[in-house]
Amino acid sequence: MSQELPCLRCQALGEIDPACPRCEGSGTVCPICQGMGYVYATPPQRGLVPCPCGLAYRRQSQALAAVSALRGRLLECSFQNFRLEGKAREATKAFNAVVRWTKELTGWLVLYGGKGNGKTHLAAAAANLLISRGRPVLFVNVPEFLDWLRETYSRSALDDLEGTFARRFELVRDAPVLILDDLGAESDTPWANEKLYILLNYRLEMRLPTMITSNLRFDDFPGRLRSRLGEVGFSVLVHNPAPDYRLRTGQVTL
Repeated sequence: MSQELPCLRCQALGEIDPACPRCEGSGTVCPICQGMGYVYATPPQRGLVPCPCGLAYRRQSQALAAVSALRGRLLECSFQNFRLEGKAREATKAFNAVVRWTKELTGWLVLYGGKGNGKTHLAAAAANLLISRGRPVLFVNVPEFLDWLRETYSRSALDDLEGTFARRFELVRDAPVLILDDLGAESDTPWANEKLYILLNYRLEMRLPTMITSNLRFDDFPGRLRSRLGEVGFSVLVHNPAPDYRLRTGQVTL
């Protein structure tokens, strides 16, 4: 790559802005995209595509991190510290499926099974690994996500002049990689089912990689959600039959 160029935005300010969205506080920009993050695609592709410098992905990752439910002890979850011993060996199939999904990042992976048997740990481990590789990934807890949407949905159109609800929904809907944890733990209401159906249907149509965990049996999902989750040839359903760690150890685990 040729030598980087001075950031025109910082030059206009007369100083380097540490929070500059173009140069990220460095004072120089990529010579290819010049701090825009995107370049025009070469045929046969069309339109704008992310620049190889990775600026667009870093911006997206920062936006997703601001609303991510990946926090606290979830940040410590990895494949290396997932326990596959004793009865927990029954989670081996689920473990291997999640590892494979993080490598391929194609299609959907639906991981279901009883409470406390490691599904959230595996989902968080996948998110942490992908983030460490620079991939824009969003990890959300489904009940929290719906509550987050309700904060703006109940407002009148006049109160929500900036379209906060639409922006929040689109941020999750369009995430390059989405991990939905604890689907089915939300309140079973027509509003919640409708929003989840719209989210899943869109990601299915756009073929966006998605991982979903749930304590529900597959047949217990509402019919429309079940039809999206079980898309033949695109969605992989994996049952985790491992027992609840808490019942065996007396400890609270993910």
